[in-house]
Amino acid sequence: MGLHWARLGVVGLLVLALAGPVGHVLEAPGKWNLPPDVWLTVQQRLYAGTATIGVIGYVAAPLACLGLAWWRRGTEEGHVALLATLLVFAAFMTWWVVVAPVNALVAGARLGAIPPDWVNWRRQWHAGHGACALLVATALALQVNALISPPARPRAA
Repeated sequence: MGLHWARLGVVGLLVLALAGPVGHVLEAPGKWNLPPDVWLTVQQRLYAGTATIGVIGYVAAPLACLGLAWWRRGTEEGHVALLATLLVFAAFMTWWVVVAPVNALVAGARLGAIPPDWVNWRRQWHAGHGACALLVATALALQVNALISPPARPRAA
């Protein structure tokens, strides 16, 4: 019974880790045509609560996956959980390298004084979240597949 709940917990935390990046991907078409000052206002004011969810998802999900990998080490499920751990870690590193620098630029920008390369900021920010969404969605798909697939039986000799 405990293993079943651990598996469900891993899936739930992966869903949480996926929520932010998928939300940003889904909002991209609506934000793509905003004028610079409106885009900056949205970026500076809309996302205050998403940092907490992002931290929980990007910290708890890979730790839970790693715990499941350790618990199920030596099995196919353990290998899948380890791969999921690496995928979520890669998503976090992508966020750190691609998205976080734009967040820092946006935090320091002022209305009416937005640099001309702000379009590159926007492109980088959305591309980073798209990559994060793809990585975490892959981890989630692997874990859901492992959850619903029957365990492999040893082959008869």
